[in-house]
Amino acid sequence: MSSASQQATGNSRIVAKGYTFVSVKVKVTNKTNETIDIDFSEVSLLDLVNKVKYPGSFVYQATVVAIPAKNKTSLGPQKV
Repeated sequence: MSSASQQATGNSRIVAKGYTFVSVKVKVTNKTNETIDIDFSEVSLLDLVNKVKYPGSFVYQATVVAIPAKNKTSLGPQKV
């Protein structure tokens, strides 16, 4: 997990005025014997002090040009 006051994307920079960008790297593993559905729109970050939930924005790969992830996907049995 990391945080920053600005985020570089391609040829531009986004500044989080009054906010902070938070990056979390997550690895999801399906340890069951069935395909599971994952809905990333149901995932949010929780501010433990103020009890406020913040929606996430997901990418497959944090590269110079971010590749956006679909909100919904499936993960096969025993897959990462």
